[in-house]
This record gives sequence, structure tokens and C-alpha cells, in this order.
Amino acid sequence: MFLKSATATDFVAFLQAVSLKMFRSKQASRTLSVAFLGALLLICGCKSAPLNVKQNVLADDLYAMRSAIDQFSQDQGHVPKALHDLVARGYIKDIPVDPVTGSNKTWLCLIDDEDDSGDLGIVDIASGSEKPESDDGTYTKCP
Repeated sequence: MFLKSATATDFVAFLQAVSLKMFRSKQASRTLSVAFLGALLLICGCKSAPLNVKQNVLADDLYAMRSAIDQFSQDQGHVPKALHDLVARGYIKDIPVDPVTGSNKTWLCLIDDEDDSGDLGIVDIASGSEKPESDDGTYTKCP
């Protein structure tokens, strides 16, 4: 709990206060140095953790929705017209929240006619946090 509420300077001040007596011996000095470096690495590593979690959740959500789009296309014989088609037919439980934008209404879809009927529908999906590029077409806000 100490690391969540304290800053790095608080931690250094704490180490200095506790270790005044310990600095007199070489072994204690080495131990304290290792502890300080470990704490510093821990503090630095914790700052990038939330971004990695969001990226992992985004990758999982994209995989699940792309798999659902492919399965829908195979089963129904046409691509879904909207993300709600995937929910209505039971391919996904609900439209996931984009972890980067914080909304389930910001997904970008690549609309095309990959089936034989010639009807337009969703063939790929991307996060609304960035504008992906594709040789097959332009990503737009999902219907």
C-alpha cells in the first residue's frame, strides 16, 4: 500500500531516515543500495502497466469480434450489416467497450461486400482511438 500513496521522493526520505545507522557498515550499505534500486525499478515499471493492460484487453476484444464476424459470415452466408447483428444472433454477448476510448460506440468498421449477395457489411473492425489504413477500403464509424 505504501507505493500507491507515496511518491519516489517520500520513499527516498523514508530510506534515509531508517538507514542512518545502517550506512556505517559496508554490508548494510550494499543491502540498502539494492533495496533502493529495486524500489526505483518497481516505481518506474508501475507507470507503464496500465497502458499494457489496455493494449492486451483491446487485442482480446478485437480478436473476439473479428472471430464473431467471420463465424457470422460463414453461418449466415453474408457479412453483418452492424455490430448489433452479432449481438442479436448470439455471436457476442454485447459490444465490448473500447478500453482506449472508454466507449462501445467508437469502434471503426471496414465496410465491404465480401459475400456473393453484393450487400455491404462489416468485414473488419478497429479501435476508434486511431484511424487504421487499409488497401481494401476506408474504416468508418460502425453502424
